[in-house]
Amino acid sequence: MRLSQLTIGIMLGCSLVACGGNQAPSPTNAPIPTATVAPTEQLVEVTVTYLDDAELDTAFSFGTANDPIVKGEMLMMASTDRSFAFEVVDFERGAQALTTITTLDPTYAGPPAGYEVGLVRAKITHGRTHPEPVVLDGAQISLLVFSNAEYRSVKDMQGLPCCFEPRFDTPVAKGEMLEVYFPILVALDDPNPLLVINRDNADNADAEHFALQ
Repeated sequence: MRLSQLTIGIMLGCSLVACGGNQAPSPTNAPIPTATVAPTEQLVEVTVTYLDDAELDTAFSFGTANDPIVKGEMLMMASTDRSFAFEVVDFERGAQALTTITTLDPTYAGPPAGYEVGLVRAKITHGRTHPEPVVLDGAQISLLVFSNAEYRSVKDMQGLPCCFEPRFDTPVAKGEMLEVYFPILVALDDPNPLLVINRDNADNADAEHFALQ
C-alpha cells in the first residue's frame, strides 16, 4: 500500500516539473524595460547687434544708386496699380553699340558732345495684379539714366537713334514676357552708369537702380 502511494507521488512530482517548464518566467527574472531618457537641453547663445542710423540705411539700400540690382538679376516691382518684373540682360556702349545701331539706323549721326550711345537689352514680365498692359514710359512709369550723378529721362534725351523695334515703351500684356532693347546716352567718363525705373521723380523713394556694366 505504501509502495503504490509512493509511486503515484513520484509521477505527480514529475508532471509538475514538466508543466513548470511552460510557465511564464517569474517577474523577478523578467528583463527590465529600458527607461526613456529625456534629451538634455542646450543653451544657445544669441548675439544682438544694434545698428545706428547710417548702418540701418545701408541695410535697406538694395536697388539704390549705392547698391544697384546687378545685371542678370530680375526684380519684381509692384504697387497698387501695376506689377511687373524687370531684368537688364546686356549692355553695349561706344563703338560696340554703334556697330549694332548702324544696322538698324544707318542714318544715325552719333551722340552729342560729351556722351556716347549705349544699347540696353532687357526682359519685362507682366505681373498678374491687374489686367492692363504695362508700359515702361509715359505717365505710368519713368525710365531714366543715372550718369555722373545726374538723372536724365530717356524719353527726353536728344541725339538718340530712331527706328528701334520693339521700343522700350512697347506695352506688355498680362502674363507675357517681352525682351526689349533701346538706346540711351551715358557720359563718356562715367564707367558705371545706371538705368533707373521710377514712377515720378528721380529721387522718389521707390526708384530702382539697375547696374549696366
